[in-house]
Amino acid sequence: MPKRVLWKVLRYFYPCVIVILALEIILRVFFHAPMGYFNFLVPSRKGIYPPNAVIFNYWGKIPYTVYSNSQGLRGDELSQTGKRRIVCIGDSNTDGLFVDNNETFPYYLQLLYDDKYPGRFEVINAARGGGSIDKELVLLKAIALPLKPELVVLTFCPNDIHEIYQITLSEALNKNDTGFSNLRNKNRFIIWLVTKTALGETMFRFYHVNFIVKKFYKGDMREFKYNCAPQSQSNIRQNLMIHEKIL
Repeated sequence: MPKRVLWKVLRYFYPCVIVILALEIILRVFFHAPMGYFNFLVPSRKGIYPPNAVIFNYWGKIPYTVYSNSQGLRGDELSQTGKRRIVCIGDSNTDGLFVDNNETFPYYLQLLYDDKYPGRFEVINAARGGGSIDKELVLLKAIALPLKPELVVLTFCPNDIHEIYQITLSEALNKNDTGFSNLRNKNRFIIWLVTKTALGETMFRFYHVNFIVKKFYKGDMREFKYNCAPQSQSNIRQNLMIHEKIL
């Protein structure tokens, strides 16, 4: 009896595995997935985003585009001319969720320095969306400090502190990498599926576009179209047009 049950389970299990593997291969070969749309959830030592990537994000209320450099950091290629470096770390407010590169505050900080001290300073965006204080400490040690900055700017919100209230000070200080070991076990597998598999990323994007973005689209998006900053109106409008086609 147990053998019959096991055989029935395996008879249905193997076809499912084959279908999943086939879909994964098709998405990778023909659609070049995963594209890293949700990689900001789990940064790595190599960088926060895939290196030299152009990522069109449609998963939230407002579509936006991320351009990363060869270090996997959001922004232009790092200067090799001996400029003094200012590295910005923090959460989504610094990373710039839902805004293009030229609407992030590190970008505007660079403009201010260029205006007053042209050619002397370089501002680097090394933040990540969804950060908490312990993760920001890891980013400081693993990404910011190796860049040998003159100054590190940390910006955070109260929830960045609240999110670590269940861990001890020792646990927070002893974290030494920016990957999956910083995630709680219950979230680790889900985030791995979303960020590292083509099928997981595709399904999560479909969910966000059809069940999250659509919910907010009609009122918020059209109003935003006219309230965006002048420097990026054309780019944002282009993203909105792409977004409308998806919906």
